[in-house]
Amino acid sequence: MEYKLISFNAGPSYIGEKTLNALREVIASGFLSASHRSPEFTAVSKEAIEGLRKQMQIPDDFHIFYQNSSTIAWDTVIQNVVEKNSFHFVCGEFSRRFYQTAVDLGLNAMIFDTPIGEQVEWEKAVIPSNTELITITHNETRSGIMWPFEVIKAIKTRNPNSLVAVDVCSSFGGMKMDWEAADIWLGSVQKCLSMPAGLGYLIINSKALEKGLRLNKKMPKWRRFETLFDQMKRYQIYETPNSLAIGCLAILMRDFDLEATDKETRRKSDFLYHADLDWEPLIKDETWQSITTPHFLVDDVAQWHKKALDANFQLGSMYGDFANKGFRIANFPSHTYEIMQALVEALKK
Repeated sequence: MEYKLISFNAGPSYIGEKTLNALREVIASGFLSASHRSPEFTAVSKEAIEGLRKQMQIPDDFHIFYQNSSTIAWDTVIQNVVEKNSFHFVCGEFSRRFYQTAVDLGLNAMIFDTPIGEQVEWEKAVIPSNTELITITHNETRSGIMWPFEVIKAIKTRNPNSLVAVDVCSSFGGMKMDWEAADIWLGSVQKCLSMPAGLGYLIINSKALEKGLRLNKKMPKWRRFETLFDQMKRYQIYETPNSLAIGCLAILMRDFDLEATDKETRRKSDFLYHADLDWEPLIKDETWQSITTPHFLVDDVAQWHKKALDANFQLGSMYGDFANKGFRIANFPSHTYEIMQALVEALKK
């Protein structure tokens, strides 16, 4: 398939040929007409879940659940494990929405707010001992921040009574995770997994599951960890699932290579950050720079966007006060090294 425009927006992802072929295979198979309680669905769903576990190196003591989106997953997590108190590191729009979800649910939600463009001074955060949940957005697509896993692990170690939840929507599938750094991981498939939007995932360890089973909050049965756990014993979901996405995920996981993908993501990121172009990273500290959505400051943003469009590339826009100061470039697995080279050459002209 020939694209008229290759998008570098931070999501939904540019869809590569592997995903297109997987979608064609699912559609042609007749799977979309199978009941989500049927053996046919169960077999494909099991392939998707077990393939995800194997290829992403998810430990056995973590449970994988389907969600409708990462936005739904924020709510699912907070409702299941927080009775009163949560603490939220905010350094961009999506981490702020995670926090706002807790506020909207009427919880005592505390915030450690970092302005866009600045590194998170996490050691200054005072997290009360009665905090039930700490939330972090691993890769903040609105600010170009990517948390080092050793920092997340340090926060978890310093707060042994709290669960740590990490939103990895825009990094999971593009790089290796340090699973011991957190208790809860969540996201959706439309970014580094390079799939169409419409399927989320929730990955929780036994500690988080047990907390959810103990906490008897008033919430719909289908949203409870207990129901998710019972349904996943049969590789099913309470509500009608996104069969197209589940079938596509099963196919993509057959030959997914996490080691090679991680290496290639870092190679492309290094290429962008060290390209011979008149731009500078928004995040100056290399240990906090995003490798999946690098942000760059430039003069005359409109001219850069025009140069890209003239070569059939679409750069991602920044937001708010930074909208006219720079842009962002999605570096997802579907954006090959050759595509990155072509983009940089176009921007040099």
